[in-house]
Amino acid sequence: MYPEDDDFDEFIKHAPRSLLKRTLVVDYLLGKGYLLSDLEALPPVVAKGLMREACRFATLRLVASNARENFYAQLSFQTYPN
Repeated sequence: MYPEDDDFDEFIKHAPRSLLKRTLVVDYLLGKGYLLSDLEALPPVVAKGLMREACRFATLRLVASNARENFYAQLSFQTYPN
């Protein structure tokens, strides 16, 4: 999934492309005190670790959001006796 350590430019190209997911990744990195552009200056092992954490964070947030959306959609289709 990740390119070799010496090919950091390729690694950056594989950053999430979904706007929402990318926003969540950037938000996570900001919370850790980094900008996405700061990753280039970090050792590749550290940068990859941060990106893995950020991607996991973003994925979990998206899954939770989708689950909540599905739950509310199911509630709106249910009929309740009066």
